Amino acid sequence: MKGKVLLYASEIMQGDLKSVSFSKLRRPTHTKKGALLLIQQNPDNLKRLTPRLKNNKTVVLSSIDKNPRTFKYAGEKAKNELDVASFAVERYPQNVKEVGNKLRASKDYRDLVKLALSKNGKLLKDFPEYQNDEEMVDIAVTNNSSALEFANERFKKNPSFIYKHASERSFTLLNADKSLIKNRNFIKKVVSENPVTLNILPMYQNDIEIVEIAILSEPTVLKFAGLEARANKALREFVVSHDLEGAMPYLISKEELERLKNKRKDKKINSEKEETEKE
Repeated sequence: MKGKVLLYASEIMQGDLKSVSFSKLRRPTHTKKGALLLIQQNPDNLKRLTPRLKNNKTVVLSSIDKNPRTFKYAGEKAKNELDVASFAVERYPQNVKEVGNKLRASKDYRDLVKLALSKNGKLLKDFPEYQNDEEMVDIAVTNNSSALEFANERFKKNPSFIYKHASERSFTLLNADKSLIKNRNFIKKVVSENPVTLNILPMYQNDIEIVEIAILSEPTVLKFAGLEARANKALREFVVSHDLEGAMPYLISKEELERLKNKRKDKKINSEKEETEKE
């Protein structure tokens, strides 16, 4: 639909512009031809046009094409045109909040919201009526794992839902219910599918079993493990016995562990000292 709408607007606009000179227009803001010229100069000029021209599909589509945010200046009739609204939301998802009241009350509005969430999942925050809608939440979280923050609590506690999304987007776990994060068996399952999740699970970064599961899938994620795990003798033997070359550079000796610990300790002391001096 988007391609046809844009082509339609482009063809008409090009024909109009060929047949008119801006300098010859007496009332440029009151004719479609003049309006198109003004839009070409600056799409924000849509707000200066007469109500009739603000509802002209060609003029509105041309403005949206140059700057999608100008959809808010369109007339109510244009905002209720499904193809115009779809084009506007496709180009700038936040435009779903500018849709006309008639279209908002129609069955087509749900599809517009779905389109918006597929482009910007965090818009779920602005649609409480869909925060308990599985299809909508799924679309939103698929686009942006942070959208889970605005979903109904039942999704945050649902192992199947969280596993599905965390397997692809590790940051989904940041908004998952704590009961799932504390479930080692659940975390083992997620880490085996998406080992990078180890990076956002500090409570498991020194858990040898979970680190082993992670590096079996992707050896280089050992860099996300805790210092104690990386210096652990049993883990070193595991890496060697499974020939996990990608993990080798991230193993450290006991001496290196102590050196790094002392370095962290000194850094913390210096930081606290600086804060005290500031006070």
